[in-house]
Amino acid sequence: MIGRHLIEKAAASLGLEISHMKESSRFGRAFSMVKCDDGKSSRLWNPLVNSGDALELAAGHRMDVLHGENDLGEPIVTAQPAALSFSECPAVEFTGPESIREAITRSAAKVGGEA
Repeated sequence: MIGRHLIEKAAASLGLEISHMKESSRFGRAFSMVKCDDGKSSRLWNPLVNSGDALELAAGHRMDVLHGENDLGEPIVTAQPAALSFSECPAVEFTGPESIREAITRSAAKVGGEA
């Protein structure tokens, strides 16, 4: 699951509704401009490119962010929400802050209904 579906499921996990998505590669991601609505106000939101939005997901799901190594000794990062067991959480190759945001977003998407 990448791009649009990942962001939609992550937003759903917090009760946010995506009202508009614009394709752009400005920040290196397919969807860098996402407008969402929480019932009170609309705002731009994208946890794949904004650390504050990723932190909102992590706090909203009481996530533990864990760094480690895969079987080949390569660095990985996983974000574990309270609602999921560790084995259900996707691991992302650690390359810097963007991989932490991706791990958080992927785990939130799993909580939000990704099969």
